[in-house]
Amino acid sequence: MQHSEISPSTEELLVLEHTFWHGPVSRNQLMTLTGFSKTKVAGLITHLTAAGLLKEDHSLQSSGGRRSMGITLNPTWGYLIGIAIGDAQVKITLADMNFQFLDSHHHPLHINSEPVDVLQQILGGVDRLLKMHHLKPQQVLGTGMGLPGTVNPRTGPLMHSSQLPSWQGINIPDFFATKGISGVLVESDVNLMALGELWHHRNHHSGSQNETFLVVKLATEIRAGIVTQGKLFRGVHGTTGNAGHFCIDPDGPSCSCGSSGCLEVYAGAPALLKTARDNALRHDHVFFKKCLEDHTQITLEDLMQACQNGDTTANQIVQMAGHRVGHMVAALVNFFNPSHILIGGKVAHISPRMLTSICQGVYVHGLPQSTRNLRIDYTNLGERAVTYGAFALALLGVLRKGEIH
Repeated sequence: MQHSEISPSTEELLVLEHTFWHGPVSRNQLMTLTGFSKTKVAGLITHLTAAGLLKEDHSLQSSGGRRSMGITLNPTWGYLIGIAIGDAQVKITLADMNFQFLDSHHHPLHINSEPVDVLQQILGGVDRLLKMHHLKPQQVLGTGMGLPGTVNPRTGPLMHSSQLPSWQGINIPDFFATKGISGVLVESDVNLMALGELWHHRNHHSGSQNETFLVVKLATEIRAGIVTQGKLFRGVHGTTGNAGHFCIDPDGPSCSCGSSGCLEVYAGAPALLKTARDNALRHDHVFFKKCLEDHTQITLEDLMQACQNGDTTANQIVQMAGHRVGHMVAALVNFFNPSHILIGGKVAHISPRMLTSICQGVYVHGLPQSTRNLRIDYTNLGERAVTYGAFALALLGVLRKGEIH
């Protein structure tokens, strides 16, 4: 269904945004969330449904009496594109307005890839997805993109990334605008993980007040996404969350940031693999030595396999890294007092021992009053957290701009 451009009122936009965060939602819930009267909510729903933006047909659970109808965004109102640029691949996903995945396309990414070449590949991937589903570009209401590093959320350039050094200063929204695609929003991947987890939390814990939490990503870099009272905290210049540069030892090894003894040089993915390689070369570790002989390097998958095999050295590598991450997280907990901590990224899943060691580190170094009711667990959305966050970023951009097609 095609919709002509409309300019919703402030009240209508508020209803749309609450429906996005909490849908399917009942009329009574919308009254509570918006503070509007029953009559006003009914009128807004009627108008937005007639405009093709809302849909009221989901039967909700009831505590008694008549089952209420659930209101969602109309899934065919438009479509969203989520782009997740990771350490080794780019993933492009197409979804409807309720974040139902329709299709995805991915291709490998090399650290030395030219940014313009990658962006051209992304354009091609988006075009293929739309053609496969017989969609026109104007049916895509918003596009969100996550990058591994520090992003200026206002202007779009990547300010720093050890994974994508050649991307520094590239203005991605401007690039897409020159190709006829406006409104592309860019954010750091860990902030999008946090945004995605906030959406998941509100969808599954309606009415919960626990909206102050951290998402810690363990990968090549170690970063944290911060949600405080239901809002993503970016800081003044978007440089929040550089948790990997928490100093473990001032006299420790040099870090890429120019300092010494940062957490990343002990617990980032390259550090763990370097330790494994050192064990192969210096201590004749059988399994790691065979990995080097077979494919000249040791990968995270090799380390994971060694842990699963019960290898003592591999488990010690993971355990030590987990304790160090836990020390850093404890400092954040003591300072920030979140309700829960969610751990994600490829390093987090090398072994269950990683999460266990992080928890031990937090409870050893955290203040009792800050850790008493603290929950620490894996991210709920797993590998898809960045993509869900990209959808949320794109949709919020559409709603807050106020021009809807």
